[in-house]
Amino acid sequence: MKAPNKFIEAALSKQFDTAKELLLTGIDINAGYGESQWTALHFAVEDMTAEAAKWLLDNGADPNRVDTAGWTPLHLAIDAEADWARQQHTERGTVTLQAGLTILLLKSGANPSLRTNDGETALSLARSVGNFLAVEVLEGLSSPE
Repeated sequence: MKAPNKFIEAALSKQFDTAKELLLTGIDINAGYGESQWTALHFAVEDMTAEAAKWLLDNGADPNRVDTAGWTPLHLAIDAEADWARQQHTERGTVTLQAGLTILLLKSGANPSLRTNDGETALSLARSVGNFLAVEVLEGLSSPE
């Protein structure tokens, strides 16, 4: 995936010292880029780079920032994790679902009730893309402790 600028490129390649220096120059960590208006966090989630996503969140990235389709990083994580599982199934014949990014975003304040422009919540999207591990996590949020 081609990063739109040096800041996102540094974050995705885990060059956090460089990314921090670029932030100090006044870069907005929540700025949107291109037609999609993806933020650095959207790019990290799509790239399945959990370490970069955590660094961005720790440095002020907004887990609820929407792109032009109304997708938050949480929506993107659910979809990317399902895509990754399908890819693994195709390449290796096994299905291993992940929800690490989903959990990271939820622990960092992602709102699972936000809807995309098509009306999808995180839970409805998880069901529609077959990310059953994310479904379990999201359903567990509303369960009594």
